[in-house]
Amino acid sequence: MGGHVSFGWVDAQSRSARSIWLATATPDGRPHVSPVWFSWDGDAIRFSVGPAAVKAVNLAAQPYVELHLGDGDDVVVLRGHARPIAAPAELTAMAAAISAKYVDPGSGARAEVGELAYRVDVEQIYAWMYGICGHRTDWRDGEWSGNGPV
Repeated sequence: MGGHVSFGWVDAQSRSARSIWLATATPDGRPHVSPVWFSWDGDAIRFSVGPAAVKAVNLAAQPYVELHLGDGDDVVVLRGHARPIAAPAELTAMAAAISAKYVDPGSGARAEVGELAYRVDVEQIYAWMYGICGHRTDWRDGEWSGNGPV
């Protein structure tokens, strides 16, 4: 780890953002990027997609992903491998997190987890902020655990 960005800032951004950009690779190697709703627990990102979504097809062929928050000035990038979530307890916890985070302001309807749910065990995080962009901060393989609010 080096740089000047606190993990507390990274954690707060990752918990509060409404969408995160998911980058996958198509079976022929072309990039595919699209926003997804997600949850973050300090170690893993969880998101869901429909079975016919390009993301689902891509993940079946190549599970390595990058997830990006920010506008180019204040940036958080997370890297890792996406794996399907099958454990009922994890699906229940994910559903609770998604339902609490995504509420329609007009109707009060709560979002539900899609047919295919994924967990990205984050292997690397890097971040920078506009005023200190020359000092990118990197974390690898869980170095961030215990550094941010839980």
